[in-house]
Amino acid sequence: MWPVAYPRPHLHEFLEHGPALLSARATAGFLDRASRGSLRIPEDLICDVRAHLDAVTPREQLVLA
Repeated sequence: MWPVAYPRPHLHEFLEHGPALLSARATAGFLDRASRGSLRIPEDLICDVRAHLDAVTPREQLVLA
């Protein structure tokens, strides 16, 4: 009749696989949607995502872009 709060495992205990980095394409897509959307995303997150995009983009693409 009343809600019961059962103990839950910590997230690192629950996950079966380690995290994978976002690809350059996925990261660029996120930045594009974030810039066009109306959500207020913290600027420090946007800066970190841009830095990630720079890190995962092959050097050849940076020269051509």
